[in-house]
Amino acid sequence: MRFRCSYLLLVIAGAMLLAVGCASGAAPAGSGAAPAAPTAAKPAEKAPAPAASGAKYPSQAVEFGCSGDPGGGLDLFNRSVDEGLKKENIFTGTLNITYNATGGGNAAMSSLAERKGNGYVLMSNANRVFLNNMMGTTKLGINDFTSVARLATDYVMLVVPKDSKFKTAKDFMDAMKKDPKSISIGTGSAPPNDDYLNIIYPAVAAGIDPTQINVVVFKSGGDLNAKLLGGHIDSASTSFSEGLPQLKSGDFRALAISAPQRMKDAPDVPTWKEQGYDVEISHWRGVWGPKDMPKEALDYWVDAFKKMHESATWKQILTRNGWYPEYVAGADFQAALKAEEEKALKILQPLGILPKK
Repeated sequence: MRFRCSYLLLVIAGAMLLAVGCASGAAPAGSGAAPAAPTAAKPAEKAPAPAASGAKYPSQAVEFGCSGDPGGGLDLFNRSVDEGLKKENIFTGTLNITYNATGGGNAAMSSLAERKGNGYVLMSNANRVFLNNMMGTTKLGINDFTSVARLATDYVMLVVPKDSKFKTAKDFMDAMKKDPKSISIGTGSAPPNDDYLNIIYPAVAAGIDPTQINVVVFKSGGDLNAKLLGGHIDSASTSFSEGLPQLKSGDFRALAISAPQRMKDAPDVPTWKEQGYDVEISHWRGVWGPKDMPKEALDYWVDAFKKMHESATWKQILTRNGWYPEYVAGADFQAALKAEEEKALKILQPLGILPKK
């Protein structure tokens, strides 16, 4: 009897405790009852900036700006570099090719100069990186960028349509000497550039006033070739790689090339030198980064381009495009640019085509 009373008292006490718990809103774990309403939260604070990830360079996409238009020689260069890096698994990230050819590449150079210290942007160009400054079309020069690497050399041809009356470079220069403005010569971008120098240098050697030459500028090598094929101009100064397809098809006849010797892909095309004009122009193409490019980024690309330069894929690309290897990188590239700039100034200044400063 005493045991039953004790048990009854325990049951009643438990019920009372359960009632108190329910009244206070505390639900037993696993009961399925809704939790008590939370207390009012404090105003949200600004999330702290994420800590540096420490990711090894490159950890994001890289922009590879082309200072020429689609269809031109620099476009071919950018796409070839992308191909060489990817096929050899040297760079497995994303290389976004962009185009900005306005002002003979000045717009691309301005864009790069504005991104000082950025390790994720590159730009392709040629010797316009100092020629444009020399000609007074921009204040930017080689010291406003980081010289990364020079990768390939092309040469420049003087071409005419297959049915042209001009059969040799001498025929052409003799006609120019009589009336320089009577012959239109197209180039794939605005002077100054190697296409332009390929006209100026032999003309001066032939005793022709370079300021009287009728140069017609087009937006790219592809556009230039189309206009020559369509009979809109008499001749064109174009890179070997850009004119090679039309040369092989027989639509163009090359009167001269700026190479030191005849090209194996076009053995019938004579050099300027063998025809009596002391002209040799190496139409190289290279890569730059912005000024103050981070060292880790510069070192990465110098090494990447060296590996690409030594690869079987790059050798195949050079052969396919009619290019020649010309690798020099970093500080050596910068020194080579300065030496070439000084040489070009000595040649161009006496011609009277540079602006007075």
